[in-house]
Amino acid sequence: MTTRNLKIRAALVGLGLIATSCGPMQPHEYTTSVAGAYDTTSRYDMGAASGMLQSSASSWSSPEVAIVKSIIDTVRSSFGQDAANGVSNYYGETLQRDVRGYLLAESPPWAMNISEQLGRVDDQLKTVDIQGSWLVAEKQGGQYEVTQIWSGISVFKNPSCRSGGSLLCEQFHFSTESLLEAEYPIEIISSRAGAIASGQALVVDAHQVEFNYGRLGLYMLINQLLPNRADEGGIGVRDVALAAVNCRGLAGRLAGDDDVLGWEFGGTRIGLSLSQLVGSCEEGVFGSVNRFVDNFNLPLKMDLSGSAQMVDTTRDGKINRLDNGQLSGAMNLASGRSNAREGDVSGEFTAYRVGSFN
Repeated sequence: MTTRNLKIRAALVGLGLIATSCGPMQPHEYTTSVAGAYDTTSRYDMGAASGMLQSSASSWSSPEVAIVKSIIDTVRSSFGQDAANGVSNYYGETLQRDVRGYLLAESPPWAMNISEQLGRVDDQLKTVDIQGSWLVAEKQGGQYEVTQIWSGISVFKNPSCRSGGSLLCEQFHFSTESLLEAEYPIEIISSRAGAIASGQALVVDAHQVEFNYGRLGLYMLINQLLPNRADEGGIGVRDVALAAVNCRGLAGRLAGDDDVLGWEFGGTRIGLSLSQLVGSCEEGVFGSVNRFVDNFNLPLKMDLSGSAQMVDTTRDGKINRLDNGQLSGAMNLASGRSNAREGDVSGEFTAYRVGSFN
């Protein structure tokens, strides 16, 4: 190429009328298509919700109270109200001490300190990674509609690892299928948003993302408390609670060698058999579990908007990648409850084209 031709080419490049062959071409250099399907990875900073789960542990702080209450209810149904009052008034505190002593000695350490375990889950949920898809459909006037579909959620096993700057931190991964099949299903609401291509940016309008933050925390908790059974699927809160308490072992401790827990009132002896004690214990555990689970119905709503840089890596007129995606907005957790929480939420994302609509 002559010197004159090189100067002409350089001038055309400078005016943006032709492109160089080095690197990806930017969208403003020619007509591009954003529409298509993209694999996306997003990371949300939800630190504003921190502490909500740990505050839900109070209903499990004293399981011995619920177990003893259930034992006294069994006395009432078997021997009447007077007998139940007698056991409660004269033996209630002793029973609670015996049950608590057994749980402290025989149960896993976390069983009597569930608040600490929930604090760990709270920390894990400060940063949530989302795997999913974006379907970008073109509308009239250069407008687009973005449909976001989540396929999985990941959190760091040890949050301090990531905050310390390490890039080799292990994560827990949960598919949306496993979340939907959980004992208390966690439905991830697919979101839709308007968008517009502006220069090199795809600007995403305000949209909402909703899921049950409390149910997700509960699912994470029970899978971490029984890690050896996590791959089996179908682990329930009752499974965790019964594994921790071991009602048959507790009943045997209370009943003694004759397999009867008995009391004497006015020369009359009454008592509960081993099987009655096991049943009473399980009823008490289930009652505590129900109250515990109720505290985890914490719906989360995030109102978000943002933008990303469009990149055409193959210079074929189609956007292949969305880089440096940024999202920001507000979150509302457990709206309508006394412990509702509001705060800021932010996120970042990348997206890679995996298909086209034409």
